[in-house]
Amino acid sequence: MAENENTFLTANSIYEEVEGEAGKALTLEEDQEINLVGIIKDRFQKAEDARDSDEKKMVKILRELQRTL
Repeated sequence: MAENENTFLTANSIYEEVEGEAGKALTLEEDQEINLVGIIKDRFQKAEDARDSDEKKMVKILRELQRTL
């Protein structure tokens, strides 16, 4: 599992305090930004695919239930 850890979460050198805000800003080089965008898009797609799968299962279950009534 250690090899799957997200180094963006543990790399303190890329975070900067934002004056007047509770959040932090990321300071990334271009290749890091591209990598982060790719990670976010991949995770979003996986979540979307899982949701679509769940919706299809529910529709199938509801249709089968309707046939039995």
